Order: sequence, then C-alpha cells, then structure tokens
Amino acid sequence: MTVLDLIVLGVLVYFIVTRFTSNPLTKKDQKTKKSPIEIKVIKGSSQSKDQIEQIFEKAREMSEKAEAEKTRRDGLDGLEKVKAFDEEFTEKKFLAGAKKAYSWFYDCLNKDKESDLESLLAPRIYSQVVDHLDVLDENNQKEVVEITQLADPVLLECKTVAKSAFIDVKYKAELLIKTINNETNEEETRKESKEVIWTWARNIISTDPNWQLDEIKNVS
Repeated sequence: MTVLDLIVLGVLVYFIVTRFTSNPLTKKDQKTKKSPIEIKVIKGSSQSKDQIEQIFEKAREMSEKAEAEKTRRDGLDGLEKVKAFDEEFTEKKFLAGAKKAYSWFYDCLNKDKESDLESLLAPRIYSQVVDHLDVLDENNQKEVVEITQLADPVLLECKTVAKSAFIDVKYKAELLIKTINNETNEEETRKESKEVIWTWARNIISTDPNWQLDEIKNVS
C-alpha cells in the first residue's frame, strides 16, 4: 500500500464517520424518515462529491511531498543523511557522547557489567569482549583499566549504507592497566598509549537514537 493509499483511506474514513454521525436523528425523525445514511447521501450528494474531490486532491499533494522528501533523503550521504533523519544530531553533541562512551566502556569492563556492554556493543564486538573476560576467569585473574589521560575524540568519516550510518572516531588515551591475581591479590601494572579508531553504527530511520560500537581498529 502506497503513501497515497494510506492517506486517502484515512481521510475517507474520517469523512464518512464525521459525515454520518455529526447530526444523529431524534426519535421523532426515526419514526417518519428512512435510514439516516440514505437521506444524507441523497440530500448532500453534490456537496459530498466536492468534499471527496478535495480530499483526494489534498491526499495527492501530501503524497507528492512525502515522496519528494523521501527521494531527497535517499540522495544524501554521510553526515548530511544522518542529519536529515535526525534533526537533533550535531557533531559536537555526538563527540561529547562518544567521549563518555569510551570511559563507560572501560568502567563496564572493570566491573564486569556484561548486560551494559551488550547494549553498548554490536554482537561481534560483544563476543570478543566476553571471550577476553572468559580468558581472565580461566586464569583466575581480573583486569582493571584506568584512563589517566584522554584527548578529545576526532570524527574522521561518516558512511551511510541504505538505512545504516557508520561514523569513525579516533581516540587517543593513556591507560594504566592492572592485572590482579584473584588468589594472591598480586598485581602487575603496565602503562599503554592507545590510539584507536572506533566505528559507531546505528539505524538512522529507527526511533532509537543510541549508537553501538561496531568495530575497533588499533592505530598504535
């Protein structure tokens, strides 16, 4: 069913309901007159025809505008397409959220919050993280990552494929990583300079505004 079909169906139902229920007959009328629908159709047939024609014309206009807007959006690419579907999207707002997400990711890892990680990460990345946590458990170890320094992330590129958008963000951070033996409480500490590219993805026509981490690529 096309947009035009849906619009016409909706306005016709509204027209019919309001047309034949706005002036109900009294008991006296019901005794002396025939079916209210039959009477109103005959009495107002000319007016009804004009109104129906107006309904179809308005429906055609709305359908044409909807199709034109769809064609315009489909012809866009990258950030312009994201903004066309999400009017509240801005690079500044997105990067602020991406920076918080980087810290939240390590917080979830440190506290073994698998349910939160599952909502943050795409299935493939989530599986990799769970595998890493399982290895630590097998070795009776725990890993705690502290972010000692985090530069403002940089938006590198945005690609759109059909209904999906993918944004590459570059992070540069200094990490302090502690590996703890659960039996002896012994710690091994190391520092790492991390420069990575995280790819964030979402369905841009979805009402869910949240992005998921779709890929991690090491730069250094």
